[in-house]
Formats: sequence, C-alpha cells, structure tokens
Amino acid sequence: MKVCVYRPGALGDLIVTGPAIQAMCNRWPEISLTLIASPAWRALAGQLTFLSAEDRALLPLFMGNPPARGGWLPEGGFDLALLFLQNSDPLLEQGFQSVASRVLTLRSRPPEGYSHNIRDFLFEEVQRALDLQTPRPTSAWPFLPAIGTQDVKEGANPRAICIHPGSGSIRKNWPILNYYSLISDLGPGGHSVLWSLGPADEALSETLYALLADKSETAVPIRNHGDWEAWSAAQVGPGKTAHGILRVDLAVLMGILRKCSFFIGNDSGVSHLSAALGVPTLTIFGGSDPIIWAPEGPARAVQWTG
Repeated sequence: MKVCVYRPGALGDLIVTGPAIQAMCNRWPEISLTLIASPAWRALAGQLTFLSAEDRALLPLFMGNPPARGGWLPEGGFDLALLFLQNSDPLLEQGFQSVASRVLTLRSRPPEGYSHNIRDFLFEEVQRALDLQTPRPTSAWPFLPAIGTQDVKEGANPRAICIHPGSGSIRKNWPILNYYSLISDLGPGGHSVLWSLGPADEALSETLYALLADKSETAVPIRNHGDWEAWSAAQVGPGKTAHGILRVDLAVLMGILRKCSFFIGNDSGVSHLSAALGVPTLTIFGGSDPIIWAPEGPARAVQWTG
C-alpha cells in the first residue's frame, strides 16, 4: 500500500496527526508512506520518505496539474493520498489525482462544539474515511529517527528542566516572570533550566535576558549539541540554578528534550513534541481550549492547567 500524507501547518499540527497516521500503519503493515509537510519538520519523518511542502515540484498540483517532476513518486503512483486541510481545495485534489488512484480530503480542525482531544478527531476522520476497524493508537510520535530513540528515562538529567515560553500566539503565552517564579519554588537543590526559544521569539529572548540580569543571573547560549553537552556537564551547586538559552533546530531539540526530566510550556508545538517523546509535560493554557489541544504522550505526568 503506497500512501501519501499531505499535512501542512505548524509543528503541533503534524504531531497531533501521529495517531491517525499510525492507525494506517497498523492497518497495512507493509505500507510505504510519503509525508509532505513543512521542511522545518523533516527530522520528525524518521525513516519515512519526506518531501518539503515548499518543493517547487508541487506547485502545479495547486493548479490542478501533474507535478513538475516525478522523482519523489513511487512506481505506478500512490494508491492513496490523504490531504489534511481546513477547507476543501478542489484544484489541489485534482492535482493529486494525477499521482494517486484515490484522493481523500480530511478535516484538519474539529467543528465548533467538539469536546474531545484533537488526536481523537483526526483519528476519527481517518477511521471513517478508510473504514478502519482498529482502536486509536497511543500518542507517542511513531516515527522517531534512528538516533536518540532510547527510552527517555535512560540518561536523563534528573535536575534538567526545559521551559518553552513561546507559542504561535502571544495571547497563549504565560508571562516569563511567572515561569521564573515557578522554577524559583522548586526547592533548594541545584537545577539546570533550559529556556527553549524559536525563530519568532526575539522579543521573548530580550525579556528573558533582561529578567535574568535583573536577578543577577547569567545564561549560557546553546546553539548546537556540543554546547548542550558542555553546559549539561557542569555541576550546579545546592541552591543554585544554571540557565541555558536553547536555540537549535528540531533534530537537536528532540535529542535534548529526551535528556530532560521535565518540560513546562504554553500551548505550543514544542509542548506537543515533548509529550509525544515521552517527557513528563506540564502545559499552561490561557488562550485556547485544553480539552481539544492538551498534549498527550506516553508519560504519566502529562498535565495541563487553565
């Protein structure tokens, strides 16, 4: 079974689709899966065939035409193409019909009044469309890359905490001062706190550095795995907190998260990633519905608060 999944959107949008995709893999153990998503999320594809949603070869599909080149296509085309979209796109469907025997558009957002987790909704969409007689898979991300896939508990720093204070919307962001106050109440033992920041978090970065300076604390910039190893090896004395400012790509972030003992963040893609990797995760909700958007994962300590 040769299947193509087109899943545009942010990091969290892809991760919450994991159980729905895994359900197809369970149904067809010999499935050959091609994932089309943002190029920034390539590290999540693991051993899957991955194509950037920004690849110019795909542009004709949006006009209802065959792709510009077919090197990414399996021999004979796909048996099935699933398009996860907020709204139906007849031209895009027509374009995919040139490369797949069957094309299905599935809703990527639940209707108003839906009262279950987004993962349930996406699984139900796939289950109904393909008549799958299987239970919903777990919320662990099913396609971990070959490197760094050991159990999250192995080698985790018991005092390493990761905080992601950003999100896709400022209305969802808990104030950085609140996060700082929270970690200040963790107790007298030494802690290592990683502040994870994304490309769009420049304003948050300035606020964080100013806050730490005001508290007479310093932070070490971490831009790659080598920086992380050097920083995490440093001993933190009793009553002290070591701060690291983490600005890395997704592949490095995944490896570092799996070495942390706990994660705290807003409703964001990184919170969904942390939970899906099995890291105990606390998510702070303020501007979105936690019933729908709460992260899920294999760790028992995945929680949310409103």
